[in-house]
Amino acid sequence: MKRLDVDIESVGLEGDGARLQSAARSCLLCRNSDVCERWLEGAGDTAPDFCRNSQLFALHRKS
Repeated sequence: MKRLDVDIESVGLEGDGARLQSAARSCLLCRNSDVCERWLEGAGDTAPDFCRNSQLFALHRKS
């Protein structure tokens, strides 16, 4: 979320924090964590195609 400049507070306000909790769970249980780690180390200003949270991240970008 930091990498994509997501407004974490606004995500946390959705559903009294349930949306943020769901997003965190999706990341923790992601089957592509090895690919995501490589993406986090490299360039990119959008979430990878496989990311289950990509729409949420795009919706809550600060910039």
